[in-house]
Amino acid sequence: MIANFGVGVDHLDLKLISSFGVKVTNTPFAVSNATADLGIALMLASSRRLVEGCQIAVSPDTEQFAADWLGEDVTGATLGIIGMGRIGYKVAKRAKAFDMRILYHNRNRRKEEEEQAVGACYCEKMEDLLQKSDFVMLVVNLTPQTHKLIGKRELELMKPTATLINICRGPVIDQDALVEALQNKVIKAAALDVTYPEPLPRDHPLLKLKNIIITPHIGTATKHARKKFWYDSPGLGSHQVYKPSGLAPVLKASQQRTRKEDSIRTRVLNIVLYKAITDMMSTCEVSQELYDLKLEISKVSLLSDFSVCRVYWNPTTVGDSKHVESILQKSALRIRYLLLARQVLGNVPPIVFVKDKAAVAMREIDELLAVADFGSEKENLSQNDFSESETSVTTSSSDTSASSLQSNLFGVDHEVLNKQIMEYKKMKKVKHVEGIGWAEQQQKQLAVVQKQMRMKKKKTKGSFQNDLTPQEYLLNKHKTDYLDDETVSFSENESEDELWDGVQHTCAKPDGLP
Repeated sequence: MIANFGVGVDHLDLKLISSFGVKVTNTPFAVSNATADLGIALMLASSRRLVEGCQIAVSPDTEQFAADWLGEDVTGATLGIIGMGRIGYKVAKRAKAFDMRILYHNRNRRKEEEEQAVGACYCEKMEDLLQKSDFVMLVVNLTPQTHKLIGKRELELMKPTATLINICRGPVIDQDALVEALQNKVIKAAALDVTYPEPLPRDHPLLKLKNIIITPHIGTATKHARKKFWYDSPGLGSHQVYKPSGLAPVLKASQQRTRKEDSIRTRVLNIVLYKAITDMMSTCEVSQELYDLKLEISKVSLLSDFSVCRVYWNPTTVGDSKHVESILQKSALRIRYLLLARQVLGNVPPIVFVKDKAAVAMREIDELLAVADFGSEKENLSQNDFSESETSVTTSSSDTSASSLQSNLFGVDHEVLNKQIMEYKKMKKVKHVEGIGWAEQQQKQLAVVQKQMRMKKKKTKGSFQNDLTPQEYLLNKHKTDYLDDETVSFSENESEDELWDGVQHTCAKPDGLP
């Protein structure tokens, strides 16, 4: 991949590059503001003859300023923009502040609402624009169709008081024709940020003229614009300006996947925005209402096309969600304004607050697990009461509490699961009740069984016999695990339950016990 440091790719042999299966990217959104600013600066500098004025002011030969040294007004003048793309439209926005009449020529006409927003009028023919404009600004891409777009004929169509401004590419103008037009005063002046070649040879005729301003291609040469090459441009690492034709079927799948560079950059920007937004919400800087909510922000997520910034908030930490949503909706614009003012990012997309459903789901899972592990609050309060009536009430309240929660989460039916757990606890509790109510007679019967098992302890374990009763087999199976020289210990597991059943078969329960 070749990543171009700017918008134009006319200096690259795209067909040759694509023949090797290499992609070319650019940064179309990172340079618009800086380039538009320079276009307005060149227009002001040429109209008010700032460079000449500076030279007069600092010249050692200057003794006084001439009273008839005058420039031209920008306010109220007509600006013709050839190429009304991203940069051209931003130029029009700035020109509107000078109360200028704005004409434009473009391959495709802008929407009516966009024209009305900047007060621009569309000229279907470029010749009409050239004849009516006081300032003509070139903001087009360099293509075979725009090469030497402005030649001798076009210059002769312009007003004698007009100024030509070029902020796109040098070859768009026929420089030989421009030299002739400036020397013969066909047009009044020119202001160029680009030439062909760059830099011009030191003996080039343009460098000897006084009615021209030339800057060394500095349209994007600002600190902020250079930062935006990385931070702001959605095209960085993903905008393919020339698609290889021969390898397109092979690379189709990989082209559709999100690029690794995009993923890394998005994660970094999400972290930066998350920290900035949480810091704002921890103070009263946004609003007192938002600060009083003590809202927890889960994460920040930028969309891949940088159209929206989603801020996920945890609804489990607040009460009335509708009230919180109304406050967040009012605060979104303020937060975006503060992010822009602090230059956290050069261009912050609209902020949208979203409920974090994952946080809600995790809370419900925690509640279900808490009920499964410890039971409901009512059950815990009555855990020392072993009466059957209160046990049924506890089980009923637990089932109600569990059913109030989400019954089916992540494919697990928690209502059924909780019911099974409650039944198991009830069964264990009933067994415990039975154990407490045992009489001394039953304890003696158990002691007889234990004595019989100790007597068989020294016998060698034999093979299975058909005439062995189930009770004898069960006792022999578990004697080594539960007996010692004096006592027998029982653990709460499956083996104990089997032994318990064996004892119940061999021992008759006292009357009155369940």
